[in-house]
Amino acid sequence: MDQHKEEHGLNRCLEAIDLPKSTYYYRKNRSDEPSEEEQELMDHIREIIGEHPSYGYRRILPELEERTGQAVNHKRLRRLLSEHELGLARQVSGHSPSPVQEILGDAAGNLNLVAGLDPGPLEAFSTDFTELSYAEGNRKAYLMAVARLESFCGSGLGGRAERESQARHALLEAGSRTDGEPGREARREDHSS
Repeated sequence: MDQHKEEHGLNRCLEAIDLPKSTYYYRKNRSDEPSEEEQELMDHIREIIGEHPSYGYRRILPELEERTGQAVNHKRLRRLLSEHELGLARQVSGHSPSPVQEILGDAAGNLNLVAGLDPGPLEAFSTDFTELSYAEGNRKAYLMAVARLESFCGSGLGGRAERESQARHALLEAGSRTDGEPGREARREDHSS
């Protein structure tokens, strides 16, 4: 900026980069080193955080004012905490599990229910669920693939994308449409509600 302002003028240079004159002078005159007052304030803030690590800026503020004997603006305190990365760690709660995750969580110890058994046709299936988000993440659908346990050859009875409330019904309905002959038909249906 300084090398071009002599030739083109400061106003034209600032206009070319769309920078207000006040911002230019603020950045030009601002020191990179913190002032002595700010350094002293940061020392007090670090002491308070060391003694009370669970304090946020609202609880630090009165303690800081008591120690320094001067009023401190809450915006200034928040800026200092942010610049020095001293803010209170955010507590984010985990997401609630989807209905499919709840079913899998409940069956965690009993996933192989046919171990040691010899299931007949249409008596035991392997399923896999996939959760699909659509409508900009506001709606969910589940894609469910069903396969016979005895084959695992890739020809399943069917798959069907269903809304959360209809996922269990899809398994029963897909199994009932094979006319009693497993493997005769491989169906894939997508129904949107």
